[in-house]
Amino acid sequence: MMTAARSITLAFSVSMHALLLGGFIFLAKEAPNNAERVYRVALAEFAPAPNLPQTPPAVPDAPAPPPEPVPQKQEVQPPKPVQPKPDVKKISPKKSEAPVPKEAVAPAPPSPPAAPAGPQPRAMGGLSAYESDTLDQRPSVTRRVEPEYPNKARRMNIQGSVKVRLVVDSSGQPRHCEIISATPEGYFEDAALKAAQSMRFAPGKLKGQPVNTLVVLPFAFKLR
Repeated sequence: MMTAARSITLAFSVSMHALLLGGFIFLAKEAPNNAERVYRVALAEFAPAPNLPQTPPAVPDAPAPPPEPVPQKQEVQPPKPVQPKPDVKKISPKKSEAPVPKEAVAPAPPSPPAAPAGPQPRAMGGLSAYESDTLDQRPSVTRRVEPEYPNKARRMNIQGSVKVRLVVDSSGQPRHCEIISATPEGYFEDAALKAAQSMRFAPGKLKGQPVNTLVVLPFAFKLR
């Protein structure tokens, strides 16, 4: 038994050594070929590139010139024939021997008279007199007369007022005196007219000339 085991072990060891030896021999044969192959590859990588002929860059073709315009022929039209105008005789109508009556022209209406410039007088009791507001200088009182108080109104203790309108002529005299209002009526009218007729005035003036002027005089009747 011991002898058989040793024989198996020895045979296994010999076979292993034989395999190792065969492997080294195989590697030794393959090593030169591999080294030579690697060396050739390295030389091929660093070999200079061959000089290739350089091709010149392409030059673009110049654009073709535009075609020249073809001159157009102008058509010459023949002149139109001038047709002669026919002679036409004008026939004037015969004038009638009877005369044509002319239309009667109505006369233009007379233009209204132009209104005179400046203030205009008004008629007052047969006199032409100006309003005192339209004059350059109004009339003024040179002699004032106070009216007498009527006895009837005094006995009845009545008071009142009267307005008298008159014309102061160019000499300063009162003309055409008249009552325009009285309160109360029937008591003081006569006394007011008598006082107005006795007064004297400086006449009013228009453009430096004395003129007739309308004046209104108020009279007040009061008991003292």
